[in-house]
Amino acid sequence: MVLSPSLSPRQQAFYFIACLTVLRVLFLGVSPLPLHGDEAQSWTWAQALDFGYYSKPPMVAWAIAFTTFLGQSDAEFWVRLASPFCYAIASYFIYLTGKAAVDEKTGLWAAVLFCTLPAVFLSSTIISTDPLLLLFWAIGLYYAWQAITINAWKYWLLCGFFIGLALLTKYTAVLFLVSTFVYLLFAKEHRFFLRTARPYAMIFIAILVWLPNFLWNAQHDFLTFKHTQDNANLKSTLFHPHKLLEFLGSQFGVMGIFLFAAFLILLWKSLRDKPFKNAPFLFCYTFVLWGVIVAQSLLSRANANWAAASYVAGTLWVVAWLVQTNRTKWLKASLILHCGVALIALSIPFMNLNLPAKYDFYKKLKGYPDLAKELVVIQKTHPNAAILLDDRMLLAVLKYYSRGGLPVMIKWNHNGRVDDYYEMTTSLKDAKSGEYLLVMPPADSAGITPFFQSVEQIKIITIPTNPDRALEYGVFYVRGLK
Repeated sequence: MVLSPSLSPRQQAFYFIACLTVLRVLFLGVSPLPLHGDEAQSWTWAQALDFGYYSKPPMVAWAIAFTTFLGQSDAEFWVRLASPFCYAIASYFIYLTGKAAVDEKTGLWAAVLFCTLPAVFLSSTIISTDPLLLLFWAIGLYYAWQAITINAWKYWLLCGFFIGLALLTKYTAVLFLVSTFVYLLFAKEHRFFLRTARPYAMIFIAILVWLPNFLWNAQHDFLTFKHTQDNANLKSTLFHPHKLLEFLGSQFGVMGIFLFAAFLILLWKSLRDKPFKNAPFLFCYTFVLWGVIVAQSLLSRANANWAAASYVAGTLWVVAWLVQTNRTKWLKASLILHCGVALIALSIPFMNLNLPAKYDFYKKLKGYPDLAKELVVIQKTHPNAAILLDDRMLLAVLKYYSRGGLPVMIKWNHNGRVDDYYEMTTSLKDAKSGEYLLVMPPADSAGITPFFQSVEQIKIITIPTNPDRALEYGVFYVRGLK
């Protein structure tokens, strides 16, 4: 029981998820948090819809385009609106999978805990690829279970369709397909599927859905693939135990202290104990991805969220074990802890605490709207000059917060190699006059003189963000590129 004994588990799951989603939408409506650079870049993509972008497939841009069209507004609320609904639908499909694969109690607790995971709480307040990836992964997991147990063509094809959408979100989704074949290979009762057309039809549908992004990459020298490979950073020294420990430590923040502790305990027990009901299915869809990211963290590095999709099945796997071993106190403690931490973290932006920078979680978001306003004023005194920047994230947030007030913005490509979306889509030639307002930290400006015939400092903009921190950028009027 989570809400009331008078409600069925299905009703409890639905009402809990619905109420939490309403609260998340309300938070987005009053949130004072400006867009992060990656969010602003995704918004930029949504202004030029395509089948691919430099660093990501197109789904996040499509989602932003849909929600901003729906609201006829580019306000932060509409840019981020898809996130809470993605997690709501994903949580409900986790309930359905738990009910079908284990029992209804497991499905209920897994859905409730998944939608309150610390990482999900945070991710539901921003827009990124994660909410969309986890949505399609959760739907795909449900249809994979239905396909394997009911063996109807429609479930295999639906699974392929939603994993195709996941591939249009993030290439990590290919490991869902790998998980399916790993499970079929090791599950004796289902191994016969490997001799049928159905799992291969699932792959065919997934590839067919993803094909437009592949063709876009083929037309653009496979830029997204190359970026993904570079991001893995597997060309340098390949042994970093401290990075592995950092990653594992970060997962307590992603999944929650009690749940991730149970996750690790269950992983150890799984190596020597008989698995519980349908544990192998959930295990495969958890540990193929999780194992790859753990290996990545040891060989190079891994961001905390890179294994997030593994916790779709992973939450079900842990909850099923805790329910079947009557450890429901862990579940209740996790729920209370997750909600308490979220309440504190999401209250901070409204408190006007004026914290020192080292204690301010949100310091990197502050100051950029004011910086954009200052630049719009300066640009009016040099109407023929384009804004020139050498920072992708800065360009993205200024483009968003200038609201068209900085009509020509260019990423300065020092090395002639395309390293981000703005280097791919802008050029110094975009400034017809050959005049630029170069924006960069004053400390970095000493080396710009050799590149231009004329360099004139216009202003140093200083915007306090914390008692001990300020956003500081120099604006330089430069002409005559050498």
